[in-house]
Amino acid sequence: MGAIELRDKIMQLLNTDNVSYLKEVFDFAQKNKLQHPESFQELPTPIQELLTESVAQADRGELIPHDKVMEDVRKKYNLTK
Repeated sequence: MGAIELRDKIMQLLNTDNVSYLKEVFDFAQKNKLQHPESFQELPTPIQELLTESVAQADRGELIPHDKVMEDVRKKYNLTK
């Protein structure tokens, strides 16, 4: 079962006015999300390494201001503002 089909089945289960049931489902999902967040560890190693280096660069102040990036892109692709 794919993600879309699974999401649709969950939505069907949630199509109710039963507040206590909805609260139970919400509490379960909230608790589960806190216990199993989409974590950094689940990312592929090369992505983890790139993100770690990016954070280190930012911490060192090695940033390029957005305006400068946009200026360079406009020049490179001959775009107007």
